[in-house]
Amino acid sequence: MIAESLNRLGDEGPVEERDEWVKPVREGEPLDHLAPVDVDPTPEWADELDRRLRLLEEMILDERRSRERASGLTRVRRLMKLGFIGAGSMASALARGLGEPVLVYDPELERAERLAAAIDGQVAASNAELADAADLVVLCHKPAQLEQVAEEVGGRAGAVASIMGATRTEALEEAYPGVPVYRFLPNLPAEVGRGVLCYAPGSRAADGPEEEILGLFGRAGVIMPLDEPLLEPAMAIMSCGPAFLALVVEAMAEAGARHGLDPREATRMVVESMAGTAAYLLANGLEPGEMRARVATPGGVTEKGLAVLEDTGLRESFDGAVDLVVETATR
Repeated sequence: MIAESLNRLGDEGPVEERDEWVKPVREGEPLDHLAPVDVDPTPEWADELDRRLRLLEEMILDERRSRERASGLTRVRRLMKLGFIGAGSMASALARGLGEPVLVYDPELERAERLAAAIDGQVAASNAELADAADLVVLCHKPAQLEQVAEEVGGRAGAVASIMGATRTEALEEAYPGVPVYRFLPNLPAEVGRGVLCYAPGSRAADGPEEEILGLFGRAGVIMPLDEPLLEPAMAIMSCGPAFLALVVEAMAEAGARHGLDPREATRMVVESMAGTAAYLLANGLEPGEMRARVATPGGVTEKGLAVLEDTGLRESFDGAVDLVVETATR
């Protein structure tokens, strides 16, 4: 393959026909009796080979760039360097889901080192150093630290994304004046590329790399743009939702175990049923009520089981949980 490419790059004849470069081995000739090949590395020969190899490398790079352009990831993959301030659970999940070797700073050095090692990233010595090196500063710290972190960044950020709850774009723009701001609320399944990322842009979002950021964050899951006042209700559904659904899994598995099923097998059954149900709903564009109707035969055991869940207050329980989260988040 390399010989063919080199042949196309020059006009001095095929590589395999240049006797001074390669001495052929005759069939059956023992290798241990061969005299060393006498190659004269003259400056002219060496320069010509170097020139051809450089041209070959450029051809390979051009092909790689063409493939990246076709995939729509060129600018994101080559140019955007991410800096995560904070290395907690949600930051770690998002960083893994993005699949980029980000720069990380966290006051707890061990936590920053653990995340950096997991994603082939690097640890910054300070928030200021991180902001100097990053194209996008991603705020993953506690909301109460907003002013302190912004002061440490000291105007070095060129663009800011936030995954903090209960911190509106107005507050972010006040802390980072004149800087494009992008607010996201991701959930834990972002780590495996199946997250939900609710999104509200700041007033200057279009002035910055919004398209590249949305393309990059879209690797972690589905991006759902929302009016900002709806982010807190959304958080109760998609951010707290995995914990609520995990409780449902636990309760169903425990109910099955009480009737003799192995607890691990029962849990696996519920998890696979939940994943399959989600896939079925999406693939067929069904409303939840339509799904229930397909499973529950009139008068059958599924319909009777659904009636028990309704009568014992399943909906009221979810109403109470969501109300509490929204009210707490909007205080």
